[in-house]
Amino acid sequence: LSFSPSVSTVWFGDHYFSKYSGYAKYRKLFSLTHSRLLWWLESDEDIFYPTPHSSEFNTEITQAEMDN
Repeated sequence: LSFSPSVSTVWFGDHYFSKYSGYAKYRKLFSLTHSRLLWWLESDEDIFYPTPHSSEFNTEITQAEMDN
């Protein structure tokens, strides 16, 4: 795995960023995929599958998109 910093800043109102504060701390530094993995390893909680029989797939909203 290459843990390179994310190119775009995530908007603070983004679904995952606002709902999962632990994920947000990683997302400030890494890509969505790497942040999701690190948060899952730390918490045993997958942001895409919060409960066994449900899924939450939302498009990530960046700050640049909100500024336009």
